Amino acid sequence: MKKILLSYLVIAVVLIGFCTLLSHGQGAGYVYLLFHGWQIQGSFLGFLLFTLLVSLCIQLIGYMARRYANRKKRIHHQVESFSNLHPYEKLGILWLLGAERQKQTVVENIFTASTLLNHLIQAAFLRQQGQYDAALKQLEQSPPVAFELVTLQRIEVYLLDGQGEDAFAHLELLSSHLLQPVWLKELEEGYQQRLGELWSKFAIQFPWLYLYATQCGTLTADANTIWLTQILETFDQAVPEQLEKLQQRYLDLKTNHIDISIRTNKILWLKVLMRLPDMQVEYEELATSLLNDMFDQDVFFMWFEQRMLGDDVNYNDIEKQVMIWEKKYSDMPIFYFVKWHIFQKNGKYKEAEELLSKYPDHVLLSYLRIKVHIQDNPVLVQQLKNIFEANPQFLKINI
Repeated sequence: MKKILLSYLVIAVVLIGFCTLLSHGQGAGYVYLLFHGWQIQGSFLGFLLFTLLVSLCIQLIGYMARRYANRKKRIHHQVESFSNLHPYEKLGILWLLGAERQKQTVVENIFTASTLLNHLIQAAFLRQQGQYDAALKQLEQSPPVAFELVTLQRIEVYLLDGQGEDAFAHLELLSSHLLQPVWLKELEEGYQQRLGELWSKFAIQFPWLYLYATQCGTLTADANTIWLTQILETFDQAVPEQLEKLQQRYLDLKTNHIDISIRTNKILWLKVLMRLPDMQVEYEELATSLLNDMFDQDVFFMWFEQRMLGDDVNYNDIEKQVMIWEKKYSDMPIFYFVKWHIFQKNGKYKEAEELLSKYPDHVLLSYLRIKVHIQDNPVLVQQLKNIFEANPQFLKINI
């Protein structure tokens, strides 16, 4: 269709130019037609353009009619062989069947003539088969115009082969690289989505190396959850430089990302900050923000424990903040539990003893009642802690 329209446009331009040259100094020319009483008169150029327009309409009608007839014919046509199908039909059938074994041969045959995609397709199949060196050699033969697609493939190969440094270098390159091909700019949304997926894979596979990325905040909420979990699980293996990067990453993301992230990730960040001695101010801010938005017993106890174990503890300030949350979130056993510890530190033993009569059947208060009776025996107190902490619904007590 586009070729037909373009051809007629070229012919029209040539006719206009030709007639303009011939009519120079001689006039535009005149045409008069008389047929069965119908009269048509006008310029010679207008007559030619009208004839060209009629010809175009006839050709377009013929084109649409042939296309419709071929479509109807294919609906009722009995396919004799898979090889007689159109390439897009072959790909569709393989995709529907999930025929992985046959897919490679068919796809490679389809794209053999493609200068742009031939080596990329072969590299993709080699990557899936675990032949990473062979896949990289195929990618080296791809044309420069496919640079972005080639680099994405390289990153996938490096990730599967465990080459974190190489994957990181190419991810950084693409993240700071402006799309050049016009045809790829039309697919920029899909391209950026794929790049983000590769960043997520990289962050999960190399959680500490991801901290050196200049492009941060690109992970999805789910990928961020897994990444933070990986950071916590491997925290003890980190070196001082990595811990500094972790602190800086939080500060960089705090306003534009962490403050608006899902609650699960905020709590994971809170657990990270809890382990960073230089980030206690940020820890306090985040914990207070979480508890002001919604009460969470684990978060509350983390905040309380951190305050009680800190330097220069101000028990009166802790008590005031606990009272604010107790008033906001009504009567909860956890509040009596922490107030008992505060009263013990403040020397308010009578008030602390009165709290023990609350919630006779609750595990937290039961723990305190037993602890009071055996507090002179450190061995029994430790055994009590071990028993209660074995309960997944209970809290790990460090105070």
